[in-house]
Amino acid sequence: MISVIVYGRNDSYGYNLHKRAALSLNCLAEILTAPGDEILFVDYNSPDDVPSFPEAIEDTLTPRAIALLRILRIRPHIHRRYSGRTHLTVLEPVARNAALRRSNPANRWVLSTNTDMIVIPRDGRALSDSAASLPDGYYHLPRFELPQTLWESLDRRDPAGALRRLTAWAPALHLDEIIRAEHDYVLYDGPGDFQLMLRDDLFAIHGFDERIMLGWHVDSNIARRLYLKYGAAGDLAPLLRGYHCEHTRIVTPKHAAGRQADDIADVAGAMETGAIPCQSRSWGLAADTIEESALGQGAAPFIRALTAAIGPPMTAPGELLYASATFGRIGYDPAHVLPFLMDALASFPRDTVLGWFAATPALLALAAAAWRDLGFTHPIRAASAPWLGALPDGAIAAHPGTIAPTACVFDFAPPDDPAGPALAFVAAGLRRLAVTAPACRIIAVNAVNNPAERLVAAHAGVALSPIATRIRQGFFFPAEGWTHDLLPLLQSGPAGQRAAEGAIAAAGDGLICHTPRLDLLAGRYRLTLDLAAAGTLLIEAVAGRVHLAHCRAPAPGAITFDFTVPFEATQTTLEPEIELLLTGAPLTGTLRAARLERLSLGPETSPREYDWLDLMRTDLGTRSGAHIRAASGASGTIAYGPYCTLAAGEYEILLALSPDAASRFPPGEQAPIRLEAAAGDALLATRAIAPATSGASVWTAPLTLSADRPNLEFRIMSNGALAFTLLSLRTRRI
Repeated sequence: MISVIVYGRNDSYGYNLHKRAALSLNCLAEILTAPGDEILFVDYNSPDDVPSFPEAIEDTLTPRAIALLRILRIRPHIHRRYSGRTHLTVLEPVARNAALRRSNPANRWVLSTNTDMIVIPRDGRALSDSAASLPDGYYHLPRFELPQTLWESLDRRDPAGALRRLTAWAPALHLDEIIRAEHDYVLYDGPGDFQLMLRDDLFAIHGFDERIMLGWHVDSNIARRLYLKYGAAGDLAPLLRGYHCEHTRIVTPKHAAGRQADDIADVAGAMETGAIPCQSRSWGLAADTIEESALGQGAAPFIRALTAAIGPPMTAPGELLYASATFGRIGYDPAHVLPFLMDALASFPRDTVLGWFAATPALLALAAAAWRDLGFTHPIRAASAPWLGALPDGAIAAHPGTIAPTACVFDFAPPDDPAGPALAFVAAGLRRLAVTAPACRIIAVNAVNNPAERLVAAHAGVALSPIATRIRQGFFFPAEGWTHDLLPLLQSGPAGQRAAEGAIAAAGDGLICHTPRLDLLAGRYRLTLDLAAAGTLLIEAVAGRVHLAHCRAPAPGAITFDFTVPFEATQTTLEPEIELLLTGAPLTGTLRAARLERLSLGPETSPREYDWLDLMRTDLGTRSGAHIRAASGASGTIAYGPYCTLAAGEYEILLALSPDAASRFPPGEQAPIRLEAAAGDALLATRAIAPATSGASVWTAPLTLSADRPNLEFRIMSNGALAFTLLSLRTRRI
């Protein structure tokens, strides 16, 4: 007979939401008695990781309400289509239309109401019985206000008793007051709290108007459109009384002063036709598959899945010492952690794609079984790692770079070899997804009281759950607006010291200060310094011992240094790797501010070509701006360094120089200039250079590195026969 449409969200909208909603749903169910009657609750935009609103209050609903309820869940990814056009987190016309389109086609009537209404039949007959004899049309009901103290005193689990008490209170407390509306298409103020309409009529006019985005007058709009067919609305005041559970003790966005609102003249009064052709095919999320569920099972499916995965029950409680002495030494029992992990995932859509990076396989084996038994349709995508062995049913291997999950588990369980690659692999996966899948929900396991906790806190906002759960869950920080004040973090070097108000005083030639190791994601960054000093500052960015970028900047003034953190620099260790070094060359004065800003995130790679000359040290050579000058008669090493680290691979060394004059050397005599590349005692490349003409020229030498080479040194030597200027010394990866 009747499809009742209500909607809501699992949040705390208004005062004592859970109480008044349960009271309303139970009372509505009490007056619905015909076969086919239903209450469609549209759970709109509740976060994916919490249950729907009716599920959250199931224990407060009567068996009758539970039997009538159908829950339609509209997930946040659907609402994001509209979020650019509204400030609201719930869109009434979209929610109501989703229910209308999926309502029981055998029902004649649709009641559009809200979960703060209590409807009382005047003659004791059920609403279903009263509606059965109504002629075609659309019907309104006056709304009487019910003070909060009164509805709060009602027993939400006793709807019949609540209806009796309210019937007695209304005349005794002078509650009933009819508020009429000024528009001819609505009878009473607040028509949206009770609108009884024919289902066929609503389909014929394409449902509620989904162009209304600010939250007001959806009810007046639908009334106006039905008024164009029927004239004035029918009045159900002789048959029913409607009481609204007043809830503005705490101000909600829709009831706040200065709220945004649609203009009733535009969205209702101006309507000249009932149908809305522009939404004739799309209304009610016609092309979407909307999740539907019913109540009545509680946690039983969850418990069945867990017990099947865990196996035998525990025989004694576990024990843990949570103290500084156990930092980095805490493990866990997978059977104990599984309930907390699956609890974090239980409310997600069943088509969720779950990624998995793990240092050990034990938890994955249990989770895959529970994941499957809970009805999730996609297997867990576990990043390939040799220590995981053969994957369990319900999990498939995936390359770390191809996982694009909705949610991802990072399991930092201590591996058999804590110094091995497993924990670094999980850390690399987290840093990777922070760049490639920033909207992903993250669940870090065992990131508590260990270095992994610092890693997770650097890149995600997570709840500080009790250590017993071993869970940290949340979302990656947004890429936009990331800045960091580095001045308090700077550690002074031999040429610097902490001064008043946190500044760094610099004096002389050498390391002034450096940052601690920073956990930065792959991307582009800008360091901005406020330097009141005289001299030249050398700024370097390194990852471990691998050089990333540098610049020389004259002081004083504001200095900016842009650098790139390559993807590979974030994929090697659990601990942070990026360090910024500030060296005077020489410099005297004060560093007053240092701020790091992230310009962009992205899978950046190391530059294929890099100029090292600025970082090289001089022996017999002298610096002249960005170049190094070798005078005639200077016999020996002109420049050397920079003791960098290069990754294994094939390179070409390119030395650009400009001799003062062409060299004239008889055959067999030594060339005046020599280029060498070495690491420790190993000579890796060499090239004799004898310029035949004056002017700039480039000399090359191949360099093959079979493994990563730290402390790589380039040496430029002269026999003193030729004056020349070094313009650049570059390496180019082939």
